[in-house]
Amino acid sequence: MNGENHCEAEAESVRRRLPLTAVVTGVIACMAALVAPTIWGLAGAHPSRGLLALDIATGVLGCALSPVLLWRPVTGALALTVLAVLSPAATPPATLGALQVAQRRGFPAAAATAAAGIAAQAAQGLWRPNAGISFGWWLVLVTVGYGALVGWGGATRGETARSAGS
Repeated sequence: MNGENHCEAEAESVRRRLPLTAVVTGVIACMAALVAPTIWGLAGAHPSRGLLALDIATGVLGCALSPVLLWRPVTGALALTVLAVLSPAATPPATLGALQVAQRRGFPAAAATAAAGIAAQAAQGLWRPNAGISFGWWLVLVTVGYGALVGWGGATRGETARSAGS
């Protein structure tokens, strides 16, 4: 079974256990629960930047695109990663994408997705720098975070494969 068929089989398994609308609603609600405080924090920290409309738009679009990760994790993750270049509000969905790819694809795809995420965060950090931490240290933390997502997803994938084999 190749990676794409395995992904479709896994998504089909989720669909059989729960109604599709419940799964999609759950993904969107979880992302909204992470995106909303991000937007609120950005608006409170930088009220004069005038980027609130962009933050809200990318946050809403990120939440809306998050269910794509259930069927097309790599495509969805890359689309969400592009949004993360524009606004920190798209970071939670983009990192969920990296985790989903790590859980449902092999290491090369997970590492490439993580590298794209790190590059997107670096571009975002240059365009919209964070106060209170240097760019270099912030990038180190982003890299460690994406590395942790790849490791966690790989460990989960390995555990799922072991339990399916027993």
